[in-house]
Amino acid sequence: ISSNPDLGNVDGLRGLTRVEGSLTIASNAVLEDLDGLRYLTLTGRGVTIDDNDLITELDGLVRLAEVGGNLTISANDRLYDLQGLNNLGSLAGTLTFASNPALSKIDGFERLSSLGGSLSVTSNSALQSIEGFNSIETIDGTLSIYNNDQLLGMSLGGFSQLSTIGSLSVSNNDVLEHVDGLRALEVISGNLAVNNNSRLTSCKALAYVLKLGSIGGQISINSNPNNCNSSTQILNSISPPSQPEIIEAVSVN
Repeated sequence: ISSNPDLGNVDGLRGLTRVEGSLTIASNAVLEDLDGLRYLTLTGRGVTIDDNDLITELDGLVRLAEVGGNLTISANDRLYDLQGLNNLGSLAGTLTFASNPALSKIDGFERLSSLGGSLSVTSNSALQSIEGFNSIETIDGTLSIYNNDQLLGMSLGGFSQLSTIGSLSVSNNDVLEHVDGLRALEVISGNLAVNNNSRLTSCKALAYVLKLGSIGGQISINSNPNNCNSSTQILNSISPPSQPEIIEAVSVN
């Protein structure tokens, strides 16, 4: 459903419960909602919601439980609410949130327990928090948090069960102060990159995976403030360098 300049709704699809292939809703300038998809439960392949100027929420996808490919939410100028996706329990591919300028919070994915691909959060200029992924234990691909100008932190509830990922990249987030939500992380099978986050001063959540030595690829940590500017600094934030023991001489009379 793409490039329909006069399409205001998709009510004609109210009987649709399954799509065996992909679902794309893109570049529909006056489409206001997806309520006509309210009974959709499954897609065999991916779902893309891209460049729809007037959509503010995704409540029309409230019954969507399974996506057989990627789920991409991108370039929707007025989208601010993702609660319509809170029944999603299975996603075979990559989950992407990119260039949604009104999106201030990512949450509502409590039923999603794993990702077959990556999770990418990129260039959402109003985004302040990432929450609601607290059932995810494994991300097979990369967790990428990149270029989100207002993102303050990754909360403890955001990824409280996440223990294993393919790679981790946290870069170019101008006001990011902490990554506390990654505290359960035990294994990174690929690369770890934490770069160019000008206010990132609390990286204790990454100390455990660094201490375990369970990172399979390259480690790049630089251009962040002190305490988050190297592996050594992060490790020292929980275990300061040992000081030589000073034994005072005891005089015997």
